[in-house]
Amino acid sequence: MLIHALASEMKLEAVTTEYRGHARDLGRRAADSDDIDLVVALGGDGTVNEVVNGLLHNGPDLDSLPKLAVVPGGSTNVFARALGLPNDAVEATGAILDALANSTERTVGLGLAAGTPGPRTSPSRSAGSPSAPVSDSTPA
Repeated sequence: MLIHALASEMKLEAVTTEYRGHARDLGRRAADSDDIDLVVALGGDGTVNEVVNGLLHNGPDLDSLPKLAVVPGGSTNVFARALGLPNDAVEATGAILDALANSTERTVGLGLAAGTPGPRTSPSRSAGSPSAPVSDSTPA
């Protein structure tokens, strides 16, 4: 149902993650693509974190990175709730479609944590909107 709603408004390729780190790999592929304008992550905070790390594998660049929208699908969905999205995936999809129709977007602050197995970037829990370009790496 969610895929159908999004596909009615845009060209859509739906991909299901198959292994740990797959969402990161998909985010990286989207960041390197010249024809992807928006990545919609359906999942929880872990999935969103992986996608963001993939999108930012070459660093933040507002002019070339696709925008990111989040549909809550995890157990807690802290990031999606911080964006003000409903916890229901269908309602959140409607909010994303409204944001796209109204060209509503916001830059989301990021934090960088160094450690094993390497640096990771994570979206801030306190800012955002349904269609948020990831644009700036701000130390936590």
